[in-house]
Amino acid sequence: MITPQLDLFSVFIFLGAMQGLYLTFFFVFRKEGNHLSNILFGCILLVLALITLDIFSGYTNYIIYFMHLNNSTEPFTFLIGPLFYLYVFSIINDQGKLTGKQKLHFLAAIIFALNMIPYFLQPEAYKYNEFLGAFHPEAQQIPLTTFLDPDPAKLRNNIVPLIFIHVFSYVILCIRILYPKFRQQNLSFFSMQNKTLAWLRLLVLGLALAMIIFIVVRILFDADLGDYITATYTSIMLYSISFMVTKDSGFFSGKIAINNKKYEKSSLTSDMQKAILEKLNKLMEEQKPFLDSSISLSSLAKHLSISTHNLSQILNESLQKSFFEYIAEYRIAEARKMLRDPEMANMVIEEIAERVGYNSKSAFNNAFKKLTGSTPSEYRG
Repeated sequence: MITPQLDLFSVFIFLGAMQGLYLTFFFVFRKEGNHLSNILFGCILLVLALITLDIFSGYTNYIIYFMHLNNSTEPFTFLIGPLFYLYVFSIINDQGKLTGKQKLHFLAAIIFALNMIPYFLQPEAYKYNEFLGAFHPEAQQIPLTTFLDPDPAKLRNNIVPLIFIHVFSYVILCIRILYPKFRQQNLSFFSMQNKTLAWLRLLVLGLALAMIIFIVVRILFDADLGDYITATYTSIMLYSISFMVTKDSGFFSGKIAINNKKYEKSSLTSDMQKAILEKLNKLMEEQKPFLDSSISLSSLAKHLSISTHNLSQILNESLQKSFFEYIAEYRIAEARKMLRDPEMANMVIEEIAERVGYNSKSAFNNAFKKLTGSTPSEYRG
């Protein structure tokens, strides 16, 4: 009789999947994570976590309690490559929305899911037999006949080579758009100098290694008996991502985009950027131009005697922020001081908003909550 069982591998795999689901919440559902790259990364974590859970349920036999879900994540494997590619593309190009053409990358997953409809309509006994064949080939199966071809296009029969070819094709696509970015900055492909590019390279090479492990395991083991090894590696990826993400708060604000394309012809050197940035910070601290509600990129650039293009480049490349994000941080920092100042305890929120440069209370509240996690009233207590 098949009964559930746990071991060290299964616990490690389960906790890795839970870590992935936990991080998904921050990227997909938090307001700070509405940037396209964060949403795509949240989807990557979700897909990896669900596939890992599926393997866990088969490896530990807990799937016998949810037999209707057996193999339900197979179509998700064809989302991995497109999601990684679109994530890398969205960061490199600072893209805010998927185009109709880019959505076609999900076509393979949709086709595979449609092909599985007859499988999902099969009785649980059929799925139980598949489970036995995958994880307990020595066990006797239940005699039955199918009323529909469970794999009409024979895609499931060839799922291993299809997954490998599909995902590795996207690994190559990712490298093709990453490599020129390293060259553009006169960096080796294995350089750690640009943190964002290094992060993207690590993800892509990690995915490539996952596919190598996947195919080797499939060669060495019968059926799905070695899937726990692939799931263990995936869990290691999820643990590592969790560590790196929590270490760098920029992941949650969507501020890791590279925006070099429009500055390719700029004559600003890193030393020049550093000098101007120091001058800018001094200006913001001493003269506080951000308190003026009509401040603009051009007016701030005039204060520094530089072009708007150069100022935009410095904010984007040196601080990885837009002009509005940069101004908002100073305004909210000033507002926090005022909200905690006993002498301003009777000042209404609307007046504080106006004093720090906001013309509307709603815009002030939204900016304040985005940067602090609480409303001005909650912060004041």
